[in-house]
Amino acid sequence: GGGGGDLSDPFMRSMQAMGFPAGHVKFAVEVLGKQSEQRNVEFLVNCSAVCERHSRRPSDVTVESVRMAVDAWGLGDPQMILRCAASWKQFRELGFDVCKVKEALLLTNNDQEKALCYLMGDDE
Repeated sequence: GGGGGDLSDPFMRSMQAMGFPAGHVKFAVEVLGKQSEQRNVEFLVNCSAVCERHSRRPSDVTVESVRMAVDAWGLGDPQMILRCAASWKQFRELGFDVCKVKEALLLTNNDQEKALCYLMGDDE
């Protein structure tokens, strides 16, 4: 069994009953866990574009990058989350360490150019 992705789970079933797609519900739980149904529903509503993108290209919008963005910037700005996911993917493909990527994006408030400079050790 994987990490909490069981759709027979009552927590997940109740969100599906609200009409959210199963894949989105599963993604929300992977990102946020099961502390608060309200928070998961808020994510599903506000960030449907993020869920959609994840379902089409999971490697572009990873659970880890979205979790980091949500922790840092909340659920109110899906574009911020998508930008963070895109930068994350790019920096990881360039071979940068996860912790470094996280640090760079947080310190530069998700500014891809500044984050890259930071990662290249070019921060003045």
